[in-house]
Amino acid sequence: MKYTPANAESFLAQAEEAGWKAPALEQLRTRGLPTPKLERWKYTNLAGFAQSGAKPATKVALNANPVALPWMLQTSRKFLFVNGHMVLGDARLKVVPDNLESSALDRFGDEMLWALNTALMSDGPNINILEDGAVFEIIHVGQGGDAPLLASPRTAIRVATNTSATVIEQFLAVGDAPVHTNHATEINLKPGAKLNHIRIQMEASERTVLNTLHARVARDASYNAHFLNLGASLSRQEYWVELEDNNSSCAIKGAQLMHGRQHMDTTVHVDHKAPHCASNQTIRNVLAGEAVGVFQGKIHVDRVAQKTDGYQLCNTLMLSERATMNTKPELEIYADDVKCSHGTTTGKLDETPLFYMRARGIPEAEARRMMLLAFIGDLYDGLPEFVGTPIAKHVEGWLNHV
Repeated sequence: MKYTPANAESFLAQAEEAGWKAPALEQLRTRGLPTPKLERWKYTNLAGFAQSGAKPATKVALNANPVALPWMLQTSRKFLFVNGHMVLGDARLKVVPDNLESSALDRFGDEMLWALNTALMSDGPNINILEDGAVFEIIHVGQGGDAPLLASPRTAIRVATNTSATVIEQFLAVGDAPVHTNHATEINLKPGAKLNHIRIQMEASERTVLNTLHARVARDASYNAHFLNLGASLSRQEYWVELEDNNSSCAIKGAQLMHGRQHMDTTVHVDHKAPHCASNQTIRNVLAGEAVGVFQGKIHVDRVAQKTDGYQLCNTLMLSERATMNTKPELEIYADDVKCSHGTTTGKLDETPLFYMRARGIPEAEARRMMLLAFIGDLYDGLPEFVGTPIAKHVEGWLNHV
């Protein structure tokens, strides 16, 4: 059987029967949560999340000083969420049912996490960006309680015509008690708009972080995403980007760094629906211990999308023979005048440069660290210093403990 409706029952029992939630609730009742029997979920199993007994989190105060959180820019517009509920930010900019996208997004027949977010949605920013050059920072804090909790924030971002903006998201932890996050993001870029979207995930080691993102990109608009995944025992982030009109583009670049028994999944689907559009997927993974990594990337080119330029590359370094990497690159092309490529590499550190660095007096541990930094570092070239510097420190901190 393709679907397993019973695995969503514990969450459905806690959902309110509001009219605007009806499509999402029906989808959960008939399909349940995704399982490895579904093609795009064959490498990631949510059984632990489904059986966690997590209950929707209620609003609580932050058990830390908000000023001490790692905000990146003093002049940014700031939003702070604790377990999915806003505790700092403009309360007028909150997602409400009237401005939600389709409550039961179902393009692939496996988007039940989007439905779960709609059914249990707690809070989230509804950002309509009109000011050119604006920077918004959103910090999601998971703060544990006496029992497992589920945070269900929803983010809506709209960028006006010919406007450029930056949105920075961070997922952080206060304490180690289980708080699982199922986050949905909807992005709408008007003609000529440009959005730089940076996401850093550093949740606690025993938590689940699920991110589902849907972006619509209009004529001459550009969606540029950078991510760094370090935390959580199980994480999956999904990007579905639709290039809807001529000369639209997207770039999704980032790194997954994992050790122990972490499981990280990045799944990307880019729809080229118009001519002269470009996309770039560049993913790097470093696996240590018994970690499991997943990358699934697909470029879909519609029949009318002539002159498409699509690029996809996933590189992985294995620091342990016990680690596992699953990659599935795909091209689905229906146009005949395109330039598309994809590739994956998986292997160990190259011993030749390591030998030469050691021959010049560099200790082996430092030489390995330098090579790993070089492997990851250029992903974030071109980012503003106030973003690039903290990302570099996070990467170095991870490497120092591997």
